[in-house]
Amino acid sequence: LALARDSMPTGGEISLDDAVQDAAERWGNRARVAGRTVIAVSPDEAVVVRAQRASVDEILNVLIDNGLRHGRGTIVVSVRHLP
Repeated sequence: LALARDSMPTGGEISLDDAVQDAAERWGNRARVAGRTVIAVSPDEAVVVRAQRASVDEILNVLIDNGLRHGRGTIVVSVRHLP
């Protein structure tokens, strides 16, 4: 909720591609123990946003954790650019 309340993003420009790749690696062992996999899918062109990396990492952690707890099969974290 604290992240949603921030109307003005702070921080520098970060690559979402790097963030999802790092998240997939960070959660890889835990997923394997559960008999699952986490993969990151990125578009051909880089997606860069203005945000705090720690906030993006927290969001990705929550999404992947929810996938492990409540889903089945491979967890796919993807990045795409919406104009």
